[in-house]
Order: sequence, then structure tokens, then C-alpha cells
Amino acid sequence: MSRFILQSACRGRRPRGAGPQRLVSRSALVSRLLADRRAARVLCAPDGFGKTALACEYAEVMFGFQHVYWINGLSPCFLRDLDAGIVAEVLCRERSQCDLVVFDDVPGLDEERAAAFGAVVAALLAAGMEVLVITTPGREEGIALACPTERLDGRDLLVSAEEARGGEAASPAARGPLPLEARVPCLRWGEEGVACLLAGIAREALPPDLRLVQWTLLALGRGRRGAVEALLGPTRGEEAWAWLAERYPFLGLDDGEGAFETVPVAVDDLRAGLGAEGPAGARAVGIGDGDTLVLALATWLIGQDRFERGAALAAAFASTAALALWLPRAGGALLWHDAAEALGGLCDRVARRGLGDHPAVSLLMAAASAQRGDGPAAVALAQRALAAPARTSRTEAAAALVAYRWGASTLRAATLPPLVGWRDGALRADDAARGERACGPEAAPIADSAASASDERAVLDLLVAVTLAEARPQEALAIWATACLGAGAVAWDRGPWAQGLLLAAAWVVDALAATGAFEARREDWDLLGGNDFALLATVATTALEAMAATGNGVGYGGRRVAEALQRIEGALALAGLRACPLAVGRQRDRPLDAVAPSRPAASHPDAARGLAVPLASADLADLAVGAAHRVAGAAVPLRAPRLHVRLFGTMVVHIGETEVSSQLLSRKKARLLLALLVLHRDRELTRDGLVAMLWPQADPRTGTKSFYRLWGELAAILSVDGECPYLVRDHQRCHLNAALCTSDVMEFEELIRALLFGLAGGSTGWEEMLRQVQESFDGELLPAERRNETVVAFRRRYATELVDALVAASGRLRSFGELQGALWCAREALRRDRTREDGYAALMEAQLAVGQRAGALDTFLACRGYLADELGLDPSPQIMALHQRLIDGWGEFRGKGELLRG
Repeated sequence: MSRFILQSACRGRRPRGAGPQRLVSRSALVSRLLADRRAARVLCAPDGFGKTALACEYAEVMFGFQHVYWINGLSPCFLRDLDAGIVAEVLCRERSQCDLVVFDDVPGLDEERAAAFGAVVAALLAAGMEVLVITTPGREEGIALACPTERLDGRDLLVSAEEARGGEAASPAARGPLPLEARVPCLRWGEEGVACLLAGIAREALPPDLRLVQWTLLALGRGRRGAVEALLGPTRGEEAWAWLAERYPFLGLDDGEGAFETVPVAVDDLRAGLGAEGPAGARAVGIGDGDTLVLALATWLIGQDRFERGAALAAAFASTAALALWLPRAGGALLWHDAAEALGGLCDRVARRGLGDHPAVSLLMAAASAQRGDGPAAVALAQRALAAPARTSRTEAAAALVAYRWGASTLRAATLPPLVGWRDGALRADDAARGERACGPEAAPIADSAASASDERAVLDLLVAVTLAEARPQEALAIWATACLGAGAVAWDRGPWAQGLLLAAAWVVDALAATGAFEARREDWDLLGGNDFALLATVATTALEAMAATGNGVGYGGRRVAEALQRIEGALALAGLRACPLAVGRQRDRPLDAVAPSRPAASHPDAARGLAVPLASADLADLAVGAAHRVAGAAVPLRAPRLHVRLFGTMVVHIGETEVSSQLLSRKKARLLLALLVLHRDRELTRDGLVAMLWPQADPRTGTKSFYRLWGELAAILSVDGECPYLVRDHQRCHLNAALCTSDVMEFEELIRALLFGLAGGSTGWEEMLRQVQESFDGELLPAERRNETVVAFRRRYATELVDALVAASGRLRSFGELQGALWCAREALRRDRTREDGYAALMEAQLAVGQRAGALDTFLACRGYLADELGLDPSPQIMALHQRLIDGWGEFRGKGELLRG
């Protein structure tokens, strides 16, 4: 049984698979390990921080891997030998050949194993050996050692500036702080550093809420602490922030600034490393399903001018049905951000699943095709939107606008009526009736969601008016100038109104250019010298410079007007108007999610809708409602199977038809937590209350940390398709989902009520109840749990209640003439508790009723003997009265016998 430990001896060779092939020397950290060799050195950091490589360097420098035992904590043999208690014994027996013991990748340990491991480490140190323990933050609570300990965490293992310079003196230009990605060892020296970090996160057994926060931070990349508090609430959010900041430096949590900036992780890498179930823990923290969270994050990213990352996040993690609902709401923002490629990819995914026939989605696909310069596709998709019965007047007018601007002359004539109708307001009066009649209640949220913003309606008004006046360019210019002056101060960002105003300006410039007004030596000086054109050129140039200064790009309208102004640059110069010297390029050609400063909250209506505040509660609530709807024909998710827990006798747990009891056998605390939740199923428990029940002697901080680890462990065991719908925790409150959970405790309490109050005269239902008592509840409540005071109290209470119910049922059955049932109930009550005097009385009553006088006398003698011998008491008056009845009846019977013999 000790072969595993003996085979862990290095014998001068580096263990196979331990650390990278090429070690980077970290002499400063080795010196820290040498500071106190009599203490246990614990290296606790995420994967990718070089823990094992540092231990290898220490073992090689100090011992040459001679007299070194390298024990793989992930091997099941390690837990086997730890449970058997032979680890320290074997190593101490090999003391002459053992100077250093390295416990690599120590897994999470329950309380008993943690105590055993602590004893092993203490014994090895006492024997004069050195000990290195390597673990990750999610497992550290299981190795809290009572012996002297030197701890190095992730912050200690970050690459220092001196290490980055290789010991050389830095030039003045290179003395600035290193970026975070240059300080994480696997990102600086490894070939697949991001994959290593994410693989480590995936392996760690963190509570669902902490895993969700990790995923959210990596998905956002940068933001404020409010994102964490919006997920978990202020109290738990602050705790999670502090816990993650201490243990996961690559998340870049700055407590002083209340902000974070993680190491760069592409969305594709995030999905590959953590899988599609990354946001699945959203339900565990009470903010809806994964789609709700993903789309809230994507919406916020788009509002922060990080549209490519927002679109990529939605594409990678949201379901197709949720995308079909979300696109009409967020697609307009992607269009104005000049993200046609990203939007087209999302639309194509929706269309492939047969959900692209909705007019709002078809309209978005048409606009994206138009932005990409694919005129035929834009016209075809616009015609599809025009032909859809579920279209609204806004969708019809916008689709007609796309078809008009990109279609041939014959098509233009066909699309004029919707445009004229929109301009004249004829369609608007019919909008509500048409939408309700054509869409129906299921499709109405989709059809109307794209028309929810008043700015977009105003933009459509302007674009339609300019388009219809294109044949009279001076009139189109006047329309634009009137709209611009009427708008007052404009926040030049990539919102609908600013971008729509610039796009309309580009169309006006193109219409004027088509008349030859800007051709060399043919310039229209009345136009160039007019106030309206000067206003257009000045406003467009000012807007482009303001947006370019943010580093976020100028948006679709900005790009189009910049291109239009560049085409007439000579005419502008002759007129003394300054053209913007902007190098215009499509935003989709920029690097993915280029770093940009956060723009201030604009006075634009979009800012008021929550885009300037990360994960505002209104956004979450809005998306939670929206994500609950599904487009017509989308698959409806199946209800989760029921969880059934049996606590009387042997604890048995089923999820649907699948028994998961075996997964709880070695997890005593997880079993106990589930049992406590079942016993308190009708009421919410506070987190602190559960901690007090589970660890009555622990201090609050340690107990809380252990609770979150235990909650996550139980949630993982009870998970269905990556989610646990049975455990509900909202900040301080914890309980079971009553709609999905049943238990034999519920059956027991129903049985008690039936025995006490539910037996009707002449009914034979008592036979089924007594069978249930004998078969289902013959055993005690959790008989193996003898230490937990809460369980012991419930066990005593239920045992007392059952005896009370059986005694009461015996009397009721006797009054109904069900004498055999009364006798059985009384015998069962006395069998379960021989200290109950009312049980003896009930049995004597039943025995006298059925004529078992000798049995009644034996019952009396047993009762009197117990009371006298154990308690020093005389029988109660009720017992003595029954005894007197028995004696009187016996004397009468003997008298009749003598008369017969005479």
C-alpha cells in the first residue's frame, strides 16, 4: 500500500511532467523559500504562475533532486494513503533518504482529510524534513496548517521589473511599470499562456458565484467594481472582490481605484478555455439564465464603444433564440458603430436557424449588407422585410429606405409609397393596429423592439425626408440644416442621433455633388457661400475631430461624411471651409477590442438607458424579461428533473431517475448541508445561520469561506447540464427551490398530520398509513449523524411526534371500532419509545378492548417496573384505573367460572 509513496522518490532526476521543459531561474523567490526551512512552504497561486517550476528549481539547487520525494496530489493513491494514515509513517521510515517532500497539486480536502494532512506535514517537519506544498486558491482552505508556514501567493509570483530586465540596469525610458500581461509568468515565458490560465480556472472547484464573477471580469476585460456588485449584491460583491483580488492577480483588480483591467483574453479563447457554460452560473445568483447575463454584458460593451467585443461575446455564448430577440434591440447600435461585419455574422447565425424571417432581423441584415457594399443582398433582404406580415410601420419605412437607395429605378418607384407615407404620417396612425394584428402577442416584442428609441424614429424621419428631397439638393440641404439647428447641442458619439445626422449630411453632399456643384471651374458659388453649406461643413468637421480624439473611431455616419467631404476637398478649400484631415478607415479593420479610454456618460438618451453604468439593475431586469420570450418556433427548454432526498434510514438522493448518493458518500459536509436545507425547506436560512450549524466552533470569517466552497461543491454534485436549479442563494439567504425538490421529510409530516387528524370513522386508510410507518419510517432521521446539534434536535422532535401521533391514532381507531389498528398503533408507539407512560396506557386500552387481559396485565407490570426501577415513581392514576378495570374484570370472570363448575 506504501508503493505509491516509495515510487515518488526522485533519485536525482526531475519528476516526469513536473514544470515546463525550460526553466526560467527565479533566484529571488528561491531565496524567500530559504528564509525559514523549518516551516512548511505553501505555494498557492493559479495555474500558470510557475509554482511547480519554482519548486523544481529549489529541489535542484538545494538537493540536486537527491533525497527528494515528489508526491502527486492529484493521484487517487495520495488520498488513499492519506485516509489510511501511512504517508508520514512511510516517509519517516525513509528519513535517511528523505530531506525534502514536495506535495504537488494538493486537491481540495474536507475537514477530516485536512486535519490528517496537517498532521502529516507537522510530523515531517518534526522529523527534520523540509516540506513544500503546491496548490491553487480554490483548494487552499483544505490545507490550513497548524504548524509554522511560509506562504507565497500569486502576487508574490508575479514577474518583477528586475526579472523582466534580466538583471540589467534599466534605461530611463524603460523604468515605467510593467503591464499586467508582462508580469504573469505563463504569459511572459509560456507559448500558450492564456490557454494555461483558463485551463487552470476550469479545473478549480470554486463556488458558482465566484466562477461567474471570474468569467464576467474576463469577458468584460476592464470596468468598474460595480459590475461585481450588480452580479452578487453589495455585501457579497465586496467579499468576492477582496477574495479574488488577493488570489488572482491576472484579473487586475485595483481596490483603491475600484476598477479592474484583466490580462487580454480574446472571446474565442475564453470560450475554448471555459466552454459554453461559462455564464451558466447566472441562475445561481438570481439574475436569470446565461443568456440574460451575456446579452447584458454585450449591451454594455457596445455602449462603451467596444462593439466588436460585445458582438463577439453575444455570438460565442448566447443562444440563437436569445440572439433573435436581442438583435433588433442592439443591432442598430452595431450599425451606427460601423460594425457591419460583426452584425452580419450574428444575423447569419440567426438566419441559419430559421429565425431570420422576422422583419426586424431581415432589416438589420439588409442594412449590414448595404454597409458592406453588397447592394443586391441588401435589396433582397429589404424586400423580404417589406413582404413580412409582421412588419411595423417603422420597419416598413426603414426597409423601403434601404431598397430605394440601393435598388434600380423600377424598384425605387415601388418603394416610394412607404417612404411618402412615413413622411406624411399616414402609416404612423395605423402602426399600433397593424403591429398587433400582424404580429400577434408572441412576435410583438420582436417587431416593436427596434422602434423603442425616440432617437431612431427621429433619425428615420430625417433620412426619409432627405432621401425624398434628393432630386432637389438645395431643399435637402435646407432640411438637414433645419434638423441640425433644431437639435441644439449634440453629443458627438456613436449614438443614433449623432450618426444619423452625419449620415444624412453625407447623403446631402453626394446629392449636391451629383449636380456638378463642386466640379473644378464649375463651382456653384451661391451654394458654397451659403450659410447652410457652411453649417454642414463646419458641423461635420467638428464632429469628426471630436470623435477621432476619443480614439474609438467615428462610426458609420462619421465615416460616410468624411468620405463625402474628402471627395470635394478642393471645392471646400476654394470656399475657405476647412476639411477634416482625417485618415478615414473602417472600424472593423482595427485590432480586436483596441484599448480605448472610457468615454464619459453622454447627455444622449442612450446614456439614460443605462449604457454608461455597468450592469445597471434596470438593464438586467429589462433583459431578464426579454430573454424570457422566445421567437416563434424556437425550442422551449425542458423543466429540470425533480430532486428527491430521503433522510430517514439511509440518505438517498435522486435527480429524476438518476441516483447521485454515491457522489455524496465521501463528502460528509456536503451531505449535511443538503440535509439542513431539506429540514428547513419551508423557510429561508441566512448564510450565517448555516455557518453556525455546520461549524459551530469556527470563527465567522473561516466559516464563511468554508461555506462558499461547500456550497459550490454541493451545487456541482446536483448540477444538470452545467447548472444547479435546486440550490438558491441570494446574498444572505439560502434555501432549496421548493418547486423542484421533494423529500421523505415532507411525506413524514403529512403522515403525522393524517395520524393525528385524518382518520375517519369506518375508513380503512389506516392500514396504508401503518404500512408507511413500518416500511418508510422504520429508521431514524440520519442515524449516522450524531454530532450536529441541529440534526439531533430534529431527530428527537420527529421521534417524539411519531409516538404522539401513534398514541393519538390508537385512541381514535379504538373509538371507531378499528380495534386491530388501535392495537397495532399502540404496540408500535411503545416499541419506538418504552419510556412513554401514555404508550403503556394506550396499549392496555387496546388490549382490554380486544380481550387480551393477560397481555394487558403484562403491560401494566412492565410499566410499573420501569417507573419504579428507572424513575422511582408510582404509576399514574390513569394506569392504576386501567389496572383496576383489569382486576375487576378478572374477578368477575373467575366468579362465573366457579358457578359453572358447581
